[in-house]
Amino acid sequence: MAKGIRSGGWDFDDLFDQDVIGDGPPVPNLRSGGVPLRYAALKYGQRRADVGYRQDGVDVANFWAAKGTSVYKLGFDGLLVSASNGARTNSTGNTNATALLWMHANGTWEARRSATGGGNNSNTVAASGTWIDPGAGAGEYLVLFEQLSGSPVSGLGWYDFTASRAASLGVSVRSQSTDYVEQSASVKATLRRNGIDIRTAVFNLRAQANGWV
Repeated sequence: MAKGIRSGGWDFDDLFDQDVIGDGPPVPNLRSGGVPLRYAALKYGQRRADVGYRQDGVDVANFWAAKGTSVYKLGFDGLLVSASNGARTNSTGNTNATALLWMHANGTWEARRSATGGGNNSNTVAASGTWIDPGAGAGEYLVLFEQLSGSPVSGLGWYDFTASRAASLGVSVRSQSTDYVEQSASVKATLRRNGIDIRTAVFNLRAQANGWV
């Protein structure tokens, strides 16, 4: 809905991106319906030319992202999670490796590498961060994991955050063998808050395992 404040004949809604994250800086000097204007924070996009309206002596184009320039990414966008496991000599059973991307209900995310069997047992955090917005509750969000390419991934689909959620790729070989297997996949995560898609990430999972013979 147009705000009724214009620059160069254009309403501000046509000049700046909407504040879908909720952290866009408000400008008390500019109001619509008695409410200070706020648009997407400049950090998410690009600065446009001055619009001739100022707050504390600074043109408001320094606060907000120009229309059509905002890009919202989760912290694990572009991440590769790689897990490997090589069977130890004389080990039996199966040798397993799993790469996982966890989004926890407490608002954090973790990239984990798991290795079990073949005489090995490890579960390490390769990277971590936060996915939730300040002041928000996990119940406001849903996440969608979609496969883009590669080997089949577990954990695809829409999920709420009543529990931690993960997309994972695992491989397994017989420990006492010459077997070798390596698989990889590309996955897209879409974070939705109150019915609006607000952030995305494309990440890669890779897992490798081999026997000892």
